[in-house]
Amino acid sequence: MKSIRGHSLQVAGRNVPLWMVASAFILAGALAYAPYLPSGFAADDFIFISMMEGATPYNPVLGFWSIPVDQCQGFTQLWWVDAASAGAFLRPVPSWTLTALYSVFGRNALPFHLTSAILHALVAFTAFVLLRRLSGRDLPALLAALLFLICEDHAMTVAWIATITDLLCGLFLNLAFLCHVTGRQERRPWLFASSLLFFLIAFASKETAA
Repeated sequence: MKSIRGHSLQVAGRNVPLWMVASAFILAGALAYAPYLPSGFAADDFIFISMMEGATPYNPVLGFWSIPVDQCQGFTQLWWVDAASAGAFLRPVPSWTLTALYSVFGRNALPFHLTSAILHALVAFTAFVLLRRLSGRDLPALLAALLFLICEDHAMTVAWIATITDLLCGLFLNLAFLCHVTGRQERRPWLFASSLLFFLIAFASKETAA
């Protein structure tokens, strides 16, 4: 297995375009997490549903998490919130994503989980491309990314819709790193601007991007 100009892999004497590799990751992710797809909503998923259905007011531009944690009854009842908790988060990108899905599918949770499975697969695929770019070796990068894809520890981000924050953050961070590394290796200044843009989207998905 070896790379061909960075846009395909040579497997068993055949050139496989990277878009086909990405499709294989998505298929593998959907199969690996198939048991979670019909699992419905859970925990603070319902907080966001109540916001989208108008039961709890929120700022649709800033997102669900912009409500101070001590002012939202749903947040105050979560296991990680103690009596002294205060403040809010700025995570508009996952809020917009969930709102778009709800506007199309309503309370049908399967498309939400399927979206999470696809995002997780894309995180693994972009990790493969990044590792490949850094190491110059296809097989170790591919194996590492596949292990990341099917690791049981990552099941929560597919099974629990509210953790789409982590998936979006991870995907756009990988893209930011990939643009940065490629820009340095190939001396393409415009990629540094793309890297910054992807980082800002990751940061607007979850603050741990910083």
